[in-house]
Amino acid sequence: MKHQFYPQKSSFKTKIISTNRKYMNSFKVFIALLISFASISTSAQTITNVAISPTVFCPGSKVSISFTVTNGSVSANYFTSSTQYTIYLTNASGTNFGPLFTSPSPSAPPPSTNGGTTTIAFNNLTAPTAAAIPPSNGYKISVGSTSPTFNGST
Repeated sequence: MKHQFYPQKSSFKTKIISTNRKYMNSFKVFIALLISFASISTSAQTITNVAISPTVFCPGSKVSISFTVTNGSVSANYFTSSTQYTIYLTNASGTNFGPLFTSPSPSAPPPSTNGGTTTIAFNNLTAPTAAAIPPSNGYKISVGSTSPTFNGST
């Protein structure tokens, strides 16, 4: 843009004498597209709040594991009745997840809406034997799923 200055009582006023409207219209289109794309968002499914009860147990005793599943924002990210869950446990030092239980029957149906949330519980699971899991307080537990795929072993 070019400005032309006109002296007026010891101050200057500016007046725009030329503009390039071709680029201004392109800028307006760009801003409109940016706003429309920014309003489109998707979210993935999540598995959170994994808990085990009782928190201290003997080998071979019954335990319950619960967790919360939340659907994503599109049906491809929905947990369904055919979703299989795998419960992972680390070694005694809290590293290297390995599968512990796979696909027991959950206590509740999966959520069926965008962002829908359900708490799932697997009750009366038999804890592994002492030979498989030595005593330690360093274990960590995680949950993964299929359809949609959610890797709980990382």
